[in-house]
Amino acid sequence: MQIKEPLTTAARRWLSARLDIALPAVVFALSLSLFAGTALWRAGDIRSEAQVEIERSAERLAAEIHSRFDHAQYGLKGAKGLYAHDNKSGVLSFVRMSSRATCPRNFLVSGV
Repeated sequence: MQIKEPLTTAARRWLSARLDIALPAVVFALSLSLFAGTALWRAGDIRSEAQVEIERSAERLAAEIHSRFDHAQYGLKGAKGLYAHDNKSGVLSFVRMSSRATCPRNFLVSGV
């Protein structure tokens, strides 16, 4: 059996010097990769949250536009009903109807 000889003092110094250089570099590389991975993961979360918020805003805006057009159509259907009821209604009755206090509620797009 061969007995392994313990490291010599010179070899210990050499190994110690290499570890003094390598250990901080390894810790730095691991920390850097950990922080980079975390940053990329967080960026993906933020991107998906922003996409959801944009879609939600677009749906809200589309619903608002749709309701405003519906309100205008309701007002126009009311005017159509006025003329369907009385063929003698002229410009004067339309002006009276359109100058009512509820006109901005019926024609929401007119105030925009």
